[in-house]
Amino acid sequence: MEAPHTLDAAPLPVTTSAVGSALPSRKWILALVLGLVVILSASAGTIGIAYWLMQPNDVAFAIGSCVDDDTAPVERDCAEPNAIYRVTARERAQAPTELSCVKHANATRAVIQPLAHGKSDIALCLTPTRANTTDAGMLTVNDCVTVQEQGQKLWRVDCAKADVRRVVGIEKREKLPVNDGACRASTTARQAFAQTSLGGRAIVFCTVSAHPSSRVEDAEPGDCFDAAIFAKTSCASPTAMYRVLDVRREYSEPAKPMCASVPNATASFASSSEITDLKIVSCLGPAQLNHIGYANVGACVTGLERAGDTIDITLVDCADPAADGVVSEIHAVHEAECPRGFGSSARFSRSEKTGPALSVCIAAR
Repeated sequence: MEAPHTLDAAPLPVTTSAVGSALPSRKWILALVLGLVVILSASAGTIGIAYWLMQPNDVAFAIGSCVDDDTAPVERDCAEPNAIYRVTARERAQAPTELSCVKHANATRAVIQPLAHGKSDIALCLTPTRANTTDAGMLTVNDCVTVQEQGQKLWRVDCAKADVRRVVGIEKREKLPVNDGACRASTTARQAFAQTSLGGRAIVFCTVSAHPSSRVEDAEPGDCFDAAIFAKTSCASPTAMYRVLDVRREYSEPAKPMCASVPNATASFASSSEITDLKIVSCLGPAQLNHIGYANVGACVTGLERAGDTIDITLVDCADPAADGVVSEIHAVHEAECPRGFGSSARFSRSEKTGPALSVCIAAR
């Protein structure tokens, strides 16, 4: 019977160097441990910093706390009248400081957190409270304001005060000037103001007069003004020279003549701003509604036989014994030819310097 096979092999020698290559070195283990410590420390530090930046309590100038100034702030109870800003966020400071807070839409100011000693690297992002009366970020619809420098300076005031503007809309823009339709959504707005905010952003506030106004910027069709178009007056007053025929909003430079489509317009007034693109155009005509420019064909006039100057010709009721002429033709051109027949005749004509050209032919009655 054949003997079982066996394997003849010399035992593998085990040496100190072989064992050493199979196990990590002490230096490598130490480096690994130190690396883990650094990573864990960095992670803990990041978490700690983030928590410290965001947490709302137990630190000076915490989120939600109030301060009295946007340059050298001191913490105040938010119920105090001088608590004019609220800390809405805490961010790692950047240069310039405003960059630290531009991602916060409602922040209007940024300031480095004050420290008793040393220099802080935390920026406080501030939002105005209602105790603040000069930062446009605190405005709400129906607030009343007085304004200077086209809105760069404003004061929120009691609406009972004279000559104040009432806010009818608030908009935010990325920069000034505003050229993309300021206050377009606020269809009643007559003036658009803007105040520079955080990082060059702009807060636009759309306004109307809080009370009946004597200014032509706030005029409505039917209002009358004196010859200088500076003072509103009764249309029955001897000083009344112009009547507002139409008011419209423009967002580009109005074409000339500005009131070419408004019948009997003899003057125009446009209000505009250097920092917003809203323009209000008022088209004006003669104050007195018996002016010959308001005539229709068949209307009766008086004064035809009194003088050759059509300034003396006015509209009257045809039943009036003084009616001595009738409007026979009206043409939308300057100095149109009017028919000549028996009896007196006259022509009232106006060029298209301000409004549409007009010729009114008048014949004896």
